[in-house]
Formats: sequence, structure tokens, C-alpha cells
Amino acid sequence: MCDHCNGKGEVSVACRDCRGRTVSLDQAETERQGVPVMKDCKRCRGRGYERVPAADAFRAISAFTDTISAATWDKTIKPFYDQLCTQLEIEESWAETSLNRVTG
Repeated sequence: MCDHCNGKGEVSVACRDCRGRTVSLDQAETERQGVPVMKDCKRCRGRGYERVPAADAFRAISAFTDTISAATWDKTIKPFYDQLCTQLEIEESWAETSLNRVTG
């Protein structure tokens, strides 16, 4: 049985630690203060979903073609992939801000 979906046939992209809520319980501060203390999730850094690791992206691409070597990936494509992910996060933040301004 699939560990991620428990046999439901659907895999969520939500962060496994915060379940897409963007925050998680800070155990140490909660114990210290005696009340629940929330913080940005460490795994997804408050995005609510995990970024696909570059190594996973390389494995997925390698399943379709063998023309990209590991050295080529590390030197040229991985930096582009990382920049693309960063730009997508910036655009997503801008879209979220715009949506909140229009609907809020």
C-alpha cells in the first residue's frame, strides 16, 4: 500500500509536516510557555508544500532521456532549476497578494 495516499490513489502535494497549513507547533516554545506556539513549518518554510528537490527532478528527467549527464545537470541545469523555482515562488507571492487585495 502506498505510504503517501494509503491506497486512495491520490498523492497530495501538501507538506507532510504541516499538511499545507504553513505553520507547525513549536514543541520547545510550547513546553516553555505552557500554551501552543506556532511557527513557520521547517520542511516547507511556510509555503504549505514542499519544493521538488533538484535530485528528484534530475531522476525524473533521466527516466525520459540519457542525454543529460550528472555533470551537465550540476553545472548548468540545476542552477537554472533553482532560479526558476525561486522566480515561481516570487510570482506566486505576488499573485496571492493581488488576490487578497481584490477579494479582501
